[in-house]
This record gives sequence, C-alpha cells and structure tokens, in this order.
Amino acid sequence: MVFGIFKKLILNFGGKEVKMKKTKLMVTMALVLITALALAMVVGATSDSFFTIEEAAGGRNIQRDFEFIDGGLGGGGNTESAPAMFTDLAPHEELDGKYGAGGDHELMWAEWRYPEAFVADRFFMASANDSMAHNRTVGDWGLYGSTDGSNWTRILYGGPDAMDFENHMWFYVDIPNNTAAFQYYRWEVYEMFAGFDQIARIALSGNAPEAAAPPVVEAPAQETPPAVEAPAAQPTPPAPTPTAAPQTFDPITLIAVGAIVAGAGAVVVKRRKK
Repeated sequence: MVFGIFKKLILNFGGKEVKMKKTKLMVTMALVLITALALAMVVGATSDSFFTIEEAAGGRNIQRDFEFIDGGLGGGGNTESAPAMFTDLAPHEELDGKYGAGGDHELMWAEWRYPEAFVADRFFMASANDSMAHNRTVGDWGLYGSTDGSNWTRILYGGPDAMDFENHMWFYVDIPNNTAAFQYYRWEVYEMFAGFDQIARIALSGNAPEAAAPPVVEAPAQETPPAVEAPAAQPTPPAPTPTAAPQTFDPITLIAVGAIVAGAGAVVVKRRKK
C-alpha cells in the first residue's frame, strides 16, 4: 500500500510523467525510506535506558559476585572479547571496554557462574561506546541456565530490541516465567544484527530459592485403651427368712409336767409290788 502511494506520487510529480530512469531512482529511495522506518519499528529497546544498573534494577537483587568461565574471541583481540563484559558493573561514565565481533569472527557467547544458585528474574545489558554512531547492538540471542555447567536450559530469548542505539547505557529484559535456580549461566548470539555486534556488559538479578518448608510431622496418634467393661452386677442375695425361735416352756408348765411324770411313776411302782 505504501509502495503504491509513493509510486503514484512519483509518476505524477508536477503533473507530468517523468522518465523511467528517474522513476526507478525515486522508487528505490522510497523503498529505502520504508525499510528504515520498518527497522526503526523493530529496533526499539524493550526497556528505558538507565545511567546505572541500580536504576535499571529498580530495587531488585543484583548478583554481583560472578566468575567468568569462557567465551568468544572478539574483533579487538582480548580487549574486545567476552571477558570484557564481566570486568565490573560500572555506571554510565565508567563503562569502558566492550565485547565486539563480526565478519569472520565466531558468534558471540560467554559462560559464567555464581557462588550459589539463584532464580534469575531480570537480565541486564549495557551498550558500548559507539553504538549511536554505528547503530550497533546484538542480534537474536538466548540466555541459558545450568546446575552443573554442562546441561543447559534456555530461560530467555531476545533480539536487537533489547538495547537502543545509545552509548554507555543500561537496559534490561525481564525473565517472567523462570522458577528454576541455576548457578551457571550462558549467553549466546544466534545471528548477527548488522555485520558487527557489540555490547559492554551483561548481568543478572534474582534471589536464592526459598528454603523448602520442613515437612509437617504429625504427632503419633494416641492409642485409645480398650474400654474396660464394668463387672456384671451381682444379684442381690435374698433377705434371710427369719427362723422361728424354738418354743420353750415356762417354769409352771415344767413343774406340772414333772408332777405328772412323778405321779405316773409312783403308780407303776405300786403295781409292781402287788
């Protein structure tokens, strides 16, 4: 659509058609302009630019205690190779040195480690000294994490829009979906941006993984002692039946009985004497 508008304007410029040679020239210029506009739309920093990494961090925990392991060789020998990105996390006025590579150089990469594993939440990049003059940044790149320095997991993918064409400024890209803690990190460029890429520093922020909550130890269940059955109620013994007291004779009765017995005895004796 844009191309058609430009062509129409060119062919009818001044109310007369121009020669085909001039038309091709103007069309070419229009395409260049469109390409430049499209590039400007693609290359725009995903974050604002900051003079210091502290400003870019916005209160996040910057991991400063790092150790460079290995990386690529840059265009300026050792002075512009991967180790230059790990000299310090300097502010704007002190961001000297850079890692730059292009042409026949290998694609940019670096590996480094920290004393302890942590969950990275933001990746920082600082532009170099002549980014503005040459529109230099880095092409498509990836950030990886590892627990052993051998097996890598990509935790972030980025491109030229991570930085803008400004000199010695800090930019950042958030790592929103990372939950894994790593001690080793690797950054590598997949494709050059414009023939020669450069970057002054890279860094990370994050926090140690939360200590796992100790397992909840449940108290052993208290065993309920078996219920003791109450002894069966003993039947109440029947009340003893009162025994009738033996009948006794009073003294008068005894005397009378004795007298009768004695009289009977006397009669018997008399009969025997006859």
